[in-house]
Amino acid sequence: MKIPDQAEPKVVSDLGEFGLIKRIMQIHADKSNSGSRLRVVPNDLLNGIGDDCAVVRIGDGRLLLYTCDALTEDVHFRLDRSDLYLLGRKSAAVNLSDIAGMGGKPTYALVSLALPADLPVSGFDLLQKGIRDEFVQYGALVIGGNITSSPTGLAIHIFLMGEVQEANLLTRSGAKPGDRLCVIGYPGSAGIGLHLLERGLTKGQNHLHYVHAHQSPTARVEIGHELAVSGFVTAMLDTSDGLSSDILHLTGSSNCGATVELVRIPRHIGFEEICTVVGLSVQDALLNGGEDYELLFTVKPGTPNQFLTGLEQKFNLPIREIGTISSESAVNVLLIPDGSRIPLAPKGWDHFG
Repeated sequence: MKIPDQAEPKVVSDLGEFGLIKRIMQIHADKSNSGSRLRVVPNDLLNGIGDDCAVVRIGDGRLLLYTCDALTEDVHFRLDRSDLYLLGRKSAAVNLSDIAGMGGKPTYALVSLALPADLPVSGFDLLQKGIRDEFVQYGALVIGGNITSSPTGLAIHIFLMGEVQEANLLTRSGAKPGDRLCVIGYPGSAGIGLHLLERGLTKGQNHLHYVHAHQSPTARVEIGHELAVSGFVTAMLDTSDGLSSDILHLTGSSNCGATVELVRIPRHIGFEEICTVVGLSVQDALLNGGEDYELLFTVKPGTPNQFLTGLEQKFNLPIREIGTISSESAVNVLLIPDGSRIPLAPKGWDHFG
């Protein structure tokens, strides 16, 4: 009996965000019609589609990092519960986080805005000041962009450049069997913050941390750079899609697997109680909330524990080992408190999921 061919996807939601990324990679890898018009030097492109940043060699051991991201009204935020200054800072931070995920330092940004005609000028100014203040603290500068009108709401698109020394570049693909898997911060905090905002529960005990994590994330640029120059780190990316999805991004790119211990994932004060308030299981909240913009990374097996504890003390943040990398490329396992080993599935954020 013949098995029917899988139906060709008709609309983008049939593919989902990561299916679309794969399709982009396939289409742009086909240069058959480019002919002599292709002027780039392929050997200068060290990293293309599929990592936190594209990476291009510019000489003298220097690499340029390129990233872009967008925040769109009624997808990423609602204006009726947004502080436009904080929204500006967040729109910059999500791009800075990509640079941090490669161990780099940000340099220049282009900002493109689609603006509703009735947006108050005072709100526009607050948005711009937020973008400026977030970039300036890391030494980055807005140097151009574009403005257009929008009949469907506010949209903020930012293209950011950065630099890193070639010897310090970190990608998703460097993890090796035996490496220790580590995470910075409190995974799931931003996701819980969104649930609290949706329910109007922003002033309860311990709620402020979670709301702040969603509305005003901190890009870990300084920590990312220290990890990159340490010589201990083998792979890294930022946690924008949810821990479950980001672990699988790392292991998939590195052609390896991982065993993750649920009890070792750090939790902020009152995490279990707030999970109950918003109707999430602890496991789901820790693994599948997006927009944390922390860092997930692997270190060599012999890395001294003092390295991680020293960074914890310096930056006043949890930096914890949560699992190990294995040689089984298709096997990603979650070890839960009763001793069971269950498959780790990518259930984090997908724009078309």
